[in-house]
Amino acid sequence: MLKVSRKTEYALIVLQHISQCAADQRVQVTEIAEEHDLPRELLAKVMQRMKRVGLLTSTKGVAGGYQLSRPLGETRFIDVVRPFEDNLALVECMDDKASRCQRHDCCSLRNPMMVLNGWLMRQFSQLTMDEFIRMRPPAPCPDDDVSRVPIASLMMSRSPNPAPPPPVAASPAPSAGPAEGPPLGTGTT
Repeated sequence: MLKVSRKTEYALIVLQHISQCAADQRVQVTEIAEEHDLPRELLAKVMQRMKRVGLLTSTKGVAGGYQLSRPLGETRFIDVVRPFEDNLALVECMDDKASRCQRHDCCSLRNPMMVLNGWLMRQFSQLTMDEFIRMRPPAPCPDDDVSRVPIASLMMSRSPNPAPPPPVAASPAPSAGPAEGPPLGTGTT
C-alpha cells in the first residue's frame, strides 16, 4: 500500500518551512530540525538528497544554508516524493519484479488497481508543491452528500447487471364485497 516514508515527510516539511521564509534567506538544517522537532542527522541527509535532485540549493559558510532552487509552483509533488520512495504503487503487485503474490498473473483486481495507480500518479505529477502546501482539510459534508456514501454502495448502484429485487410475497386477492360477520377478535359470533 502506498505510504510515504519518513524521509519524504521530512522533505515536504523542509519545502513548506523554506517557502515561508524570505526569498533571499538561507535556512540551516538545525533551524528546521529544532522548529519541527526532527532528528538533525536524518534531516541533513534528506536535505542533501534534495540538493542533489535539484529541489534545493545550498551555500557554505557562516551565512550559508539552503534555499529553494525554484518557486514551489514549478515543483511537482512527484518530484519531491520520487527521490525517497522505491515503490509508488498502491499494491505490491504493481511492481512486476518485487511482487511475491501467487495470484499475480490471474488476479482480477490487478488491472483496476493499475488504472487507479496510474490515475494517482497523474495527480501527483500535476499537483504543484505550492498547491500542496496551501491545501486545507475539506469542510464537513452535509449528510446527503454522496462523498459520505460507502464506496461499495456506489459501486453496486452503478453495476451494469444489477441484482434482481428480492421476491415480494404474494398478497391475498381482494374480496368481491364486504366481509360477512363481525370483525375478527371482537368475541361475538
